[in-house]
Amino acid sequence: IAKALELFMISLVTKAAREAKDRNSKRVTASHLKQAVVKDEVLDFLADIISKVPDQPASRKHDDDNSDQNEQQPKRKRGGRKPKDDSD
Repeated sequence: IAKALELFMISLVTKAAREAKDRNSKRVTASHLKQAVVKDEVLDFLADIISKVPDQPASRKHDDDNSDQNEQQPKRKRGGRKPKDDSD
């Protein structure tokens, strides 16, 4: 049973990761899992569980607009670490 569960989880997470990649997302969210379940007939037994997850907007135009602006503007540098004080 443990191996079957492992294979099931690998399949589910792989499909959700593919959904995230298709949407240019760096994180796999509950909505990505929901889309993976909706698109796969094998996972249709999870339909009542995923019905509680809110739908994600199909296209996020706001993020696309920001990505173009980030390429034109240089990134801000962070402060970094403070140098170690040798007076101890």
